[in-house]
Amino acid sequence: MAPIVQAENNSVWDFVNKHKIALAAAGALAVGAAGYIIYNANQSDSTSSSSGSSKSSKKNKKRKNKKKANKEKSSFPVDEQGLPNITDEYVKSLPAEQQEEISLALKEQGNVAFKDKDFEKAISFYSGALQVKPSEVFYSNRSACYAALEDFEKVIEDTTAALKIKPDYSKCLLRRATAYEHLKKFDDAMFDLTGLTLYGGFNQDMINKTLERNLRSLSEEIVEKQEKNRVPTLPSPVYVTSFFSGFQADAKIVAELEEKNPEQGSGNFFLLKALENLAEGTSDSYDLMDSYINQAVNAYGEIASGDENAKYAAIALEYAGALQFLKNSDSEGLLSLDKALELSPRARTYVMKALISSDSNNFNDAFSLFATAVEMEPENADIYYQRGQMYFLNNDYTNAKENFVKAKELDENSVYAYIQLACMEHTNGDAAESTRLFSEARKKFPTSPEIPNYYGEILMSQNKLAEAMDEFDISYGLQKASKTVSIGALPLVHKAGVYALQQDLEKSGEFFQRAIDEDYRSEEAKLGLGQIKLQQEKIEEAIALFEEASKLCRNRESKISATSYAEAAKMQIRVSQDPVMKKKINEMMAAYGGLPPQQM
Repeated sequence: MAPIVQAENNSVWDFVNKHKIALAAAGALAVGAAGYIIYNANQSDSTSSSSGSSKSSKKNKKRKNKKKANKEKSSFPVDEQGLPNITDEYVKSLPAEQQEEISLALKEQGNVAFKDKDFEKAISFYSGALQVKPSEVFYSNRSACYAALEDFEKVIEDTTAALKIKPDYSKCLLRRATAYEHLKKFDDAMFDLTGLTLYGGFNQDMINKTLERNLRSLSEEIVEKQEKNRVPTLPSPVYVTSFFSGFQADAKIVAELEEKNPEQGSGNFFLLKALENLAEGTSDSYDLMDSYINQAVNAYGEIASGDENAKYAAIALEYAGALQFLKNSDSEGLLSLDKALELSPRARTYVMKALISSDSNNFNDAFSLFATAVEMEPENADIYYQRGQMYFLNNDYTNAKENFVKAKELDENSVYAYIQLACMEHTNGDAAESTRLFSEARKKFPTSPEIPNYYGEILMSQNKLAEAMDEFDISYGLQKASKTVSIGALPLVHKAGVYALQQDLEKSGEFFQRAIDEDYRSEEAKLGLGQIKLQQEKIEEAIALFEEASKLCRNRESKISATSYAEAAKMQIRVSQDPVMKKKINEMMAAYGGLPPQQM
């Protein structure tokens, strides 16, 4: 696996993460996880107004006293259970001024029942009040009863009716959003929560966290559906190269197979073809390798462990497991690796199982598998390099360095061991030693495009943007001169990231597009270009790029993150097309001189 660079601003991912998508002009949505919060979901309104005016004013007190007096004088027909018996004829018989008195009296009785948690009774009184005189408050109060009874469809009906009367009724927006979330209508919940960011009235941090939760739930749901219908494919050749570059080539196995001169169509024949294509190291050859490995596994069939070709069948299964892992089919990969171990175990198979475990954050199993591999082949440099990566991910830099040094001693041609040691010194804060190690690596591997690429990332993290650009240019030149793919279009992606940091969106977009043209499987380039398109208000193009990136991402969290960008952008379109919200946005922008508040 490729070196891990832990530093701020070290790639386009940092640029994307620093420019979270803003919903509408108010911009309230940041992608992430949060706890479950419902605010005032079950509270009824005790007054006939939902405005934020002071309830302690003398004017309001007088109004309340007057309403109380009217309530005491008011009466309405009831049934045998004492519940309101309001008919159309009764309503028509009431003078206009008495309709107000009767409806308020019914509402007050509903409030009493609500406080007693007799929600069915409260619904009867609120329903009676609505028959006499429709009001957003009566709908709101009845929706609070339905919320308490967990009848979320009814909650949505009543809050929707209230919002038709008063579109900025914040309490109803929140209550409806909560109901939508319970019914797993996460996009509708997000729409209402976005409205709350515009109208205010509630704790903004709470609303943001609830938005984040709904966005994540929606994104998880979409990713799960995609995974069910997903056709496993190899990722960008850059990732295939970075994975297999962490292991020494199986040159000895290739020589043995060539000497055997295997019959065409046999398992050995297909395995040899697969390893030859792996050595070519191009996008096309990786696809061919994948095909040949599958044919090799099928050709070997149910081979016995004592068969003379069992060793080669096990190697074919090992590579099949690695390719399945790269295709994000971890469970299938583990099955193949276990079959390989049953046939003819070798240390590399245990290492690959360890990598799958670490990818699932199961580090205890990973380190146990590494220990087994070391017992089998204590002088295998690959084991120490890959184990060093795991220690590094766990912030155990002492053991990480020890393993990288060991890998370097055992295999002086391990370019990634040199790079990783240099990157680790940078992480430890020793810039001088990091620079020295990169210089040593450059002298050892003068044609390696990886070294200037990763050194450029570190310079970028130090805000030495001009120097970083020079390194990316060198890296790209070396890559173009090479017959094999090593870092592919990554230097172009990083250059795009530098331009983005400099706020040169046109140049940034140009380089992201160049990277995509050279490597259509690069999710980093598509995520970066999507963010640029979003800032240029080319939202439809941004959505398409985010969705493509999500399908390309190897791990679930990356898929969810990319999907969340697409769904947030879709919400931006929905908000902008809503006449009520659009009017509010225009008012806000006018108040801030034409700029969204967060940009002032």
